[in-house]
Amino acid sequence: MVRRRLAPSVNLEDSATPIRVDYLFNDALHSVCGVTDKSCVVTERLFFEPFGKRIKADGSTFDGTADKLKSGFTGHEHDYEFG
Repeated sequence: MVRRRLAPSVNLEDSATPIRVDYLFNDALHSVCGVTDKSCVVTERLFFEPFGKRIKADGSTFDGTADKLKSGFTGHEHDYEFG
C-alpha cells in the first residue's frame, strides 16, 4: 500500500530559479518509495534492503550520487556519506 504524504517536499534552489515542489509517497513502513512532481509524473523511485540500505530496483548496490532528498528508510534522514 502506498500513501501520499500530506505535505509536499519543497526544494528551494536559489532566488533566480522557480520553486520546485515534489510529492513523496510512502510504503507501509513510512519509507519514501516514490517522488512525483506537481504534474504527478514519477521523478524517482527508491528501494531499500530490510535494514535500510538503499539499493537499485534489481537488488544490486545503489551507486548513485547523493540527492537532495534525505528522507529514506522508515522516514528517517538518510546520510549517504555514512552509508
